[in-house]
Amino acid sequence: MKMIPPIIDEDSPNGEKTIFHFLNSKKLRNSKNWTIFHSLNYPPETKKSDKKSYNFFGESDFLIFIPNKGLVNIEVKGGAISRKNGVWYTKNRDGNFEIKDPFKQAQKSLFKIGNFLKTKNIFIPQDYLVVFPDCEFDIDTIEWPSDNFLSGEIDPFIINKIIKIEK
Repeated sequence: MKMIPPIIDEDSPNGEKTIFHFLNSKKLRNSKNWTIFHSLNYPPETKKSDKKSYNFFGESDFLIFIPNKGLVNIEVKGGAISRKNGVWYTKNRDGNFEIKDPFKQAQKSLFKIGNFLKTKNIFIPQDYLVVFPDCEFDIDTIEWPSDNFLSGEIDPFIINKIIKIEK
């Protein structure tokens, strides 16, 4: 397996550090030829001159390229994460703060990367996974397939099952 970059920035969020070290531990089966990108910027959806935000590019927490299989986009939300009335929150010592919907973030990254690849005549299967490494979720909703999220302790057998492209 090849990690790009090969080491994680010390300023990265703790949840991403957990997943980076897990993926880099090579506990995933058949992962020898995989390439894993951390904090991959992807192309914008609007022209730079029309963008009102300082954040011009989108970002994928992790993008796994599995040769002859496809891509898996992973969105990581570490810490105490909760959801109430369809709104997502993170909690720190200063209280609860609203955050972006991690499933929408993962899906948006998947589509933006896929659309970019299509402009290069590259057609490749894709899937996404949302990971909550620091808390347990028992989400029973029609909004997302249960195979598209993982919470709590990171188990390599579960990740292999969830990464449907690898099946």
